[in-house]
Amino acid sequence: MDFGWGAALGRLSQLALEFFRKYRMEALYFSQLQGFPPGVEKVTAEGREEGMLWMGYISSLAEYAYVQEKGAIEFEPRLAECLVASLVGGRPFSP
Repeated sequence: MDFGWGAALGRLSQLALEFFRKYRMEALYFSQLQGFPPGVEKVTAEGREEGMLWMGYISSLAEYAYVQEKGAIEFEPRLAECLVASLVGGRPFSP
């Protein structure tokens, strides 16, 4: 299955209430691997079935809404900015 740029899954509060209460993150976002050598994303299970590795991020409700409204191609550069910002104290995101 090809997700293209990425895929967002929402409503974590309904699936994992304790996780949501602790982290206040409402969604998961999966994207293609970045920063790895070409080809590492392809995996083979026990020598027969091929699959793909994806990067996963927990996402806020604002981030999830942004993906739904603007799409993954516009979201991923914003996500990269926020991840860099989180290294220096927080992960601010505002649409």
